[in-house]
Amino acid sequence: MATFNKFQDFVEALGLGEHNLNTDTLKVYLSNITPSASDDADKENLDEIAAGNGYTAGGTDIINAWAESGGTGTLTGTNVTWTASAGTIGPFRYVVLYNDTHSTDGLIGWWDYGSSITLNDGEQFTVDFGATILTIA
Repeated sequence: MATFNKFQDFVEALGLGEHNLNTDTLKVYLSNITPSASDDADKENLDEIAAGNGYTAGGTDIINAWAESGGTGTLTGTNVTWTASAGTIGPFRYVVLYNDTHSTDGLIGWWDYGSSITLNDGEQFTVDFGATILTIA
């Protein structure tokens, strides 16, 4: 499983109350451009792959939820699967999480899958978030 990396601007934006991790619509999209933790802040800073063949521009809603227990906050989401249809999806290497409700589509974080991936017709790629996407203690 790829490791989650956060964008530095997300920390500032969270502290300023620009994200509601429970009610805002969070989405993931695919990119083949290397993210910059310090320079990328908004979706327009990090291009996604071209839409088509089973991939929709803007990515997919993760149906997120935020919960707190004992002073630790946890973000969870529903796994996302893309299936290539009538052609290929990709190449892509990164899955990028962003806030689609935020005024500038604020970036949250990304997962690096280590090398470029291309899905051939009929192949699937699943983003498995596991038990949590991120925690804040």
